[in-house]
Amino acid sequence: MNFRTIGIIFRRELQAFFLSPIAYVVAFFWLLLTGFSFYFAIAILNKEPSEYTVMQVFFGIFFIWLAQVMMVPILTMRTFSEEYRLGTFEGLMTAPVRDWEVVLGKFLAVLIFYLILWSPTALYPFLFKLVTFSTTPLTAGPVWCSYLVVLLMGMFYVAIGLLASSLTRNQIIAAVIAFATIALFFFTGFLIYFNIPFTLRELVGYLSAYDHMEQFSKGLVNTKVLVFYLSMTVMTLLITQKVIESRRWKG
Repeated sequence: MNFRTIGIIFRRELQAFFLSPIAYVVAFFWLLLTGFSFYFAIAILNKEPSEYTVMQVFFGIFFIWLAQVMMVPILTMRTFSEEYRLGTFEGLMTAPVRDWEVVLGKFLAVLIFYLILWSPTALYPFLFKLVTFSTTPLTAGPVWCSYLVVLLMGMFYVAIGLLASSLTRNQIIAAVIAFATIALFFFTGFLIYFNIPFTLRELVGYLSAYDHMEQFSKGLVNTKVLVFYLSMTVMTLLITQKVIESRRWKG
């Protein structure tokens, strides 16, 4: 595997994000939503004393995660579909690059842009202290753990989006496939809050993104969650590589 080649593809894909108006539209609405959600979290805590921190309340707001489920397919839909549509994929495949290098370069570019979108929210706890003149020290552990889940979820969801984009030349269809798959994983996890058999509850709890965030936002690191997201990400990228490989042989 040639890391220089991965770096070239990564830079090309990341540059494409900053040249795309869709990326700026997504960034605008994402920052608007997270900013409003943080304000909403503060408003909740101002009503009455609470055992939760402002970041726990912030990461517990459902609409942030719903927006993320919708945002990732928009970021990933063009990765392979646009190459198919413009006919640049054939040129890419005849170049001396391996399938894995293409997949990883595109994956890392989308993941970095996804993290760039999340990065302003890391300033919110400091803004909260500044505005409220709070002298209470920040508990860094729960905050770092929360962002660890953000990273893990982003890796898995971006991998799903890449796989969906590798299946079709139509960006809208790619986005719909990615959204449906991510939404299936995300909403299945809510079954844990219903009266279901114990075995099914254990399985659903393993998949529940909302429950994962709730645990990690308290500073509780669950290694099963780490293994789940890392293994699912690798498996999804492996399937994507096989799809790309099959297209290369089909010509």
